[in-house]
Amino acid sequence: MLELATEGIVTILQHPLWPELLPYMLPQQKGDDGKTRLEVLAMPDALTRMAVLLEVKCPACGLPMHPIRARAEAQRGEHLAQNLYYAAACSLRDDVACSRSAAAHDEYLRVVDAVRGKKLDDEFSSASAEHYTPRWIIELAREVMGGIDCDPATCLEAQEWIKAKVFYTLKTNGLLPRWFGRIWINPPGDKQSKLAKAFWKHLWSQPDTINEFHWLAFNISQLRVLQPEVENCWIAVPNQRIRFSGTSPTRDNAIIYYGPNSDKFIRAWERHGAVWEPTIR
Repeated sequence: MLELATEGIVTILQHPLWPELLPYMLPQQKGDDGKTRLEVLAMPDALTRMAVLLEVKCPACGLPMHPIRARAEAQRGEHLAQNLYYAAACSLRDDVACSRSAAAHDEYLRVVDAVRGKKLDDEFSSASAEHYTPRWIIELAREVMGGIDCDPATCLEAQEWIKAKVFYTLKTNGLLPRWFGRIWINPPGDKQSKLAKAFWKHLWSQPDTINEFHWLAFNISQLRVLQPEVENCWIAVPNQRIRFSGTSPTRDNAIIYYGPNSDKFIRAWERHGAVWEPTIR
């Protein structure tokens, strides 16, 4: 078990929990000042509880402090996992303005740089966890399923052509609600595929409400972490790597399908690449 209050640790970057937190850290520019804030995406409950208890030393005053904090919304009883953020300095020393100190500013920049470095990982070659699905891929998915009822990992811009009946964005967090019907999902990317695994687990936990789905693997190596359920699925590998909005992967992609329309999936995708049938049927 990880020791949350580790004596002598000055920065969150040294904490043994940091590798677990890293995939959930998201730099965002907020406010009129244009400064970068570090948001914390919704994490599994166990990791959330450990994160808010994590303790390091304030870089300004040296006192113990908790760098992962909950906003007032969570303190009023709203969902904790949706209201976390990173703070570089303690909140108990406003009298000495720790949060406005040069030491806190430098620490914040170090952590932001570490997070951005993760998102430039050479396995996925993407400067962002978001990689918008090309329109032609969506049209093939719609051809197979007849429509898209739910897209749990998307953004408003992509919905201009995906047009799911219900969709969830980073802000509304698709890992919290139940999904239904015909699912299209292009999961967010990260170095260890932890976000992809979280969405994959949520997908397979709802057999009573999901009829069929298409899953777009940005990188074919993602199939390793989708075992064993992926063995029940049809898989298409395009002849050419898919060009996403603003970025392209360094390896082949894969489109995963599960549902009653396998004949349509074969006809749709054999025009564009190889189709593998399930190894377990």
